[in-house]
Amino acid sequence: MPELSIFENCWESNPDGAGYAVRKDGQCHIHKGIMDWKDFEKVYDSQLKKLNGYDVLIHFRIHTHGGVNKENTHPFPITNNVKQLGKTYTVCPRCMIHNGVLPITPRKNSISDTAEMALRIAESGLTSDKVENLIGELIGTNKIALMNGVKVYLMGDWIKDKGVYYSNKTYSYSIYSCGYWGKGVVSTNEWWKEYGYDSYEDYRRDWSDALYKNRTHYGVDEEKFIDEYTEGDEDFMAYVIANEPEWESYSADQKEEIYNAYYGAYYDMEESGQMFAKNITERELDAYYESDAGILFKHYVEDHYQGLWEEYSYATKQSLWNEFKKNFKLNVESTAAKK
Repeated sequence: MPELSIFENCWESNPDGAGYAVRKDGQCHIHKGIMDWKDFEKVYDSQLKKLNGYDVLIHFRIHTHGGVNKENTHPFPITNNVKQLGKTYTVCPRCMIHNGVLPITPRKNSISDTAEMALRIAESGLTSDKVENLIGELIGTNKIALMNGVKVYLMGDWIKDKGVYYSNKTYSYSIYSCGYWGKGVVSTNEWWKEYGYDSYEDYRRDWSDALYKNRTHYGVDEEKFIDEYTEGDEDFMAYVIANEPEWESYSADQKEEIYNAYYGAYYDMEESGQMFAKNITERELDAYYESDAGILFKHYVEDHYQGLWEEYSYATKQSLWNEFKKNFKLNVESTAAKK
């Protein structure tokens, strides 16, 4: 079991709730819905430290689909019962955790893409090894860990460190003690002031919103703006008509979430394939990296290379883009993906 300081790094990078599952007596025991760091510390002292010798899945969430609440924290049981997905304690034959953005549309706005995947696996009737064979090579930059009564199946490119598998490198450092582009640790006790913030909480809030959620937060008063903006996008509106028939009744926040999820999971790959069919200048590559269409590419660089984009040469940037295209593949049957 890692030291508590490792989990603190994980929490600061993914502050939208945590949970864990342990296999005992051939069953997966899920405990989740930990929404405060102090509560996680208590769970660590009372439970996690005692689980050496057991297979354990531990997850820290940064949300993409569904609300920030206890129900959408991981792990999820592999079940076709939607209510069981959200239980903060449950015992089940199989469960899973996930890091990334899956190119699927949840059947309910209230659930996450991972919860939707858990439902689909259960509905398929596939055994764990068949699931691994089916999606293991199609997973791109996503990481999935599926645990049953016998073993753990890891899908995606995990990092092994001292007997523990991590889905990305942020376990090894705290994002809030680094410069905005990961340029190094600031050594002063009140380092956030060097970035123009009055408090650590202000700095942390800005990080969570601007960097990890990658969203332009439209307020209720600006709902008219997002309506006008999206109405001119024929591909997006075709997706809405096919998949979100109640669009007109959604709040600005709901519309924003659908809009960003669509572009983050689908549009990026289609547009990027067209955009990078020709040689482009470094200025164009930088502009794409900072654009809404480049969200997945930016996530990939930040997760794997600590976001040192501004310090890379043009040749390195091109190399990262080619690596991203090779590793990230969309292979799904969905209206949005087909479009």
